[in-house]
Amino acid sequence: MNELDKFSEDLSLIRNHIEGDLQDKQKLIERLQEAIESLIEQRKDLQEKMEKQSEELSSAKQLAEAKKQLVDKLIGDITSLKQNIDWYKRTYEQRSFLGTIKEKILKKT
Repeated sequence: MNELDKFSEDLSLIRNHIEGDLQDKQKLIERLQEAIESLIEQRKDLQEKMEKQSEELSSAKQLAEAKKQLVDKLIGDITSLKQNIDWYKRTYEQRSFLGTIKEKILKKT
């Protein structure tokens, strides 16, 4: 019976060792699961931030395009006004007074 007791004692030690390892591994698994859940939550937060920034970027691009179109229109308007000013200068400053009067009279008839 002595061998049976020793065998039983050895089995008990092995069982205790395996149970201890199992508990350690379960704790490790729980910590890893918590870390994974934390990373998933961080990923969701980052995705939301990226989506928000993407929307803001899109909005900023649209605003920039609208401002560019406005600037282009204003440049066109300025060019047109400069042409008008040049025409008035040529017409009223560089022509003779009599030539201007004659042109006005001919336009009326």
